[in-house]
Amino acid sequence: MARPNRAWLETCCTPPLPGCVIKAKAHFRSVALALSAALLIWAPAAFALDETARLLYAEGLQLLQQGHYQQASQRFERAIRIQPRAELSFALGVAYFRLHQPVQAYQAYLQALSLLPDPGLSARIRSGLGDVFFDTEDYAQAIAAYRSALDHQPTWTGVRLKLATSYLRLGRYSEALRESENLLAEQTPLSEARYLRSLIYVARQQWPAAIEELEQLAREPAHRFEAWRQLNWIYRMQQRYDRATELAQEVLAEFGPSIPQAYQLAAATLLEKLTLCLPEPQCQSPQEKRQLHEYLERWVLMTPDQPQSHFELGWLAQLEGDWPAARDAYERAHRLFPSRPDYLLKLAEMEWALGRQPDARIRLEQLAPLMPDSPLWRELPRWSAHHPSLFARWTGADGFPTQIQPFWLSYLNGLKRNASALSDAAKLSAPDQTLQALRLWQAGQPAWARALLLQARRQESQWWLPSELLGRLQLETGASDALLWLEAAYRLNPISRDLALLLAEHLPPGAQRREHLKRALQTFADDPRLQELYLQDLSTR
Repeated sequence: MARPNRAWLETCCTPPLPGCVIKAKAHFRSVALALSAALLIWAPAAFALDETARLLYAEGLQLLQQGHYQQASQRFERAIRIQPRAELSFALGVAYFRLHQPVQAYQAYLQALSLLPDPGLSARIRSGLGDVFFDTEDYAQAIAAYRSALDHQPTWTGVRLKLATSYLRLGRYSEALRESENLLAEQTPLSEARYLRSLIYVARQQWPAAIEELEQLAREPAHRFEAWRQLNWIYRMQQRYDRATELAQEVLAEFGPSIPQAYQLAAATLLEKLTLCLPEPQCQSPQEKRQLHEYLERWVLMTPDQPQSHFELGWLAQLEGDWPAARDAYERAHRLFPSRPDYLLKLAEMEWALGRQPDARIRLEQLAPLMPDSPLWRELPRWSAHHPSLFARWTGADGFPTQIQPFWLSYLNGLKRNASALSDAAKLSAPDQTLQALRLWQAGQPAWARALLLQARRQESQWWLPSELLGRLQLETGASDALLWLEAAYRLNPISRDLALLLAEHLPPGAQRREHLKRALQTFADDPRLQELYLQDLSTR
């Protein structure tokens, strides 16, 4: 096999392992993530090793080249036991990353950094950490890792591309646009330049141009998967779920048997659609619900060590009201990646909802050091215990809020965005829209308030507050869909005592109210009003 040109490699790849050259595969898993190819050609290592460790390292690299990642990881582990070296731990991290084991890859990369590598290797390790965070959708951490790598090696085009994509996925469009324009100004001859142009169009929200660019890119087999994946993302962001679903089916037909991310994409499409249309009882067909379960289960089976697949399975169970299943799935995600605060938070929430408050408090104590500057972990107990109600905190006699306060942003269920990301958005954020809706409501303009709340709900479909406020507003105006909105909010935020009571007070007597009261009493067993309503309901059977 001819030796690839190193200048070409450096334009599209994360730099190779010491003693190796990386050739990019035909298609890449994430946005031009050529590291994910990792076809390795062995050459003598440029660093000193014990003879046995050197041979194990050489064998491991050859196994990586052949795609035998499990055996390669075993060789690297044996070499590390003989002679710990940053290069060996980095190679082990690459092997784990190819095995879709992000936690083990993360730990191997951290071990490599602890062994004080030279600046060049340190940059490669930090880029690898960025890939782990990117693969698990923690784009803020990915940005920090990629920027740290580029501090040592600012010309690495592949890392710069992944940095731009991380900005884009996090909604930081101005930074994504700046990085993309800098790359495009270099006039790289790679076909990825077309993809970069599509990123620019996406950053500028020039959707027709972006779609046209990506559709042209999809005609090239080498880039079809990523082009389709980005098209699907655009259609989902535009909430064109019919087109996004069609595209996901095309991805599954061509790539499903070989690429776990194909099932991830198909599942994400249907799960987002379900979350957004949650108030509507028939918003998804029975066939789509069966498909959603199938896609998530296939994703889990193909990548059992990928925590995000378990997390999404937990979110689906929560939306369906199966709290025990949601709790178990969130716990699996947390065990696989203990340092992810959103996994631990959802686990604490489900523990609380199931009436296991002591266990939930233990989880919150574990969460505190992961989120020392966030009020989120302190808010959880108050959500279900403190009065006056949360609603009264915004509409009470203490004065109407004139600006976004921390608790507006303190409970975006399942989201990994923060105040800075929201403030960077070009359009009005969901918290801003919710605040304006409350002002209009107070001013006697419920129709305008409802329109703004619906827009906030579309922007942040996983945030419970717009749904709850829509339910309260519709109750006040006598609209028929009030209970649907309150039920949607309760599924998104099952630890709100106020919401549980509000639903119990307004649901008509019957099986649905009894089921709700059983569930609410599981969380709030000592609430006298819930107990009273439950006994009343039993007496009328």
